[in-house]
Amino acid sequence: MLPEGVPGTTHKNLTLFHISSNELTSLPSSLCDCPSLTTIYANANKIYNLPPNLPQMKSLTSCN
Repeated sequence: MLPEGVPGTTHKNLTLFHISSNELTSLPSSLCDCPSLTTIYANANKIYNLPPNLPQMKSLTSCN
């Protein structure tokens, strides 16, 4: 599991978040605090819980 706040408000310019193949079961809700994030690569994990605000991210164009 990633700690809450990573990534977060201090990562305003983050555009790509690549966390594939880490056996994660969830993504931190602080991920939604990255206004420039366009792409999330989280394949080959065991994610069953997504942040509730993820669908409202306007800049996010790809999540796999």
